[in-house]
Amino acid sequence: SEDFQLNFDRSAQNFTALEPGSLIATDAAGEYCVGPVAEYVVFPNPNVRVGQRAGLMVVRRTQEQPK
Repeated sequence: SEDFQLNFDRSAQNFTALEPGSLIATDAAGEYCVGPVAEYVVFPNPNVRVGQRAGLMVVRRTQEQPK
């Protein structure tokens, strides 16, 4: 929506770690926060048009997790 706001700027580097509970973005619908494990941002782009990708959040897969 027009109210979407990424919580970090364009200078954030790929694979910047965000700790559990960190705020990722806000929107009219609410807040988007990191879940129970650290997440890493890839291709952060805070100035995108509505409907475009503002970034990609990834998590590190451990040996215990299924493929």
